[in-house]
Amino acid sequence: MISIAERHAIEKAFVASARGIFCDAGAGNLEVLRAVERSEGLIPVAVIDPRTLLDPGRTARELVERGFKCFRVFPDHQGWPLDSRVLRAALKELNETAPGALFLLPVNDLRDFSEIGRLAGEAPGLNLVVCGVNSSFRPMFAEAVALVKDLANVYLETHRFDTADAFEVFREALGGVGELGVGSDHPGEQLPGPGQVTGPLVEVGQRVPHPHVV
Repeated sequence: MISIAERHAIEKAFVASARGIFCDAGAGNLEVLRAVERSEGLIPVAVIDPRTLLDPGRTARELVERGFKCFRVFPDHQGWPLDSRVLRAALKELNETAPGALFLLPVNDLRDFSEIGRLAGEAPGLNLVVCGVNSSFRPMFAEAVALVKDLANVYLETHRFDTADAFEVFREALGGVGELGVGSDHPGEQLPGPGQVTGPLVEVGQRVPHPHVV
């Protein structure tokens, strides 16, 4: 990852561990922390797996104490629902101990937007980044626009903004777009495709002016 970033002049990149997604979140998160020590441009992303957490509040608190400011869940790969009570307990703790942190979660179904809206309302101090919004599926795109309009702490990651007018439609709907960032759809893809757009990344740990996409 370090050599790829250097080769393509990537100054900052969020990195998570595949081990943390598919095997052991705790071991994977430690692996990421060791990896980022070798590069100032790598920002560690903690994987949270509700299936294994008997004390989600303590786990979330420990991740913050280790220096994580960005968190990611993978219910689509791990087979658990977004309305998980364990997830909500972890979010509650992060909301109190890591204000301004980024929390990335995927959307796979139109019904997911309602649950993400509830989570955002319960954790107003976190920046929730919704991954996987498909601009070519207009019902999903419409739900995403409505969600971001309603909640100032919800943002959209852009790797599936795959129609020619996606950014223009989004800009017109919200009255402007502030910041753009690339998503790689990890672990589905290793690097972003040529059609993706990049720009200034969100400053981790700080609020970003609304509206925008990430």
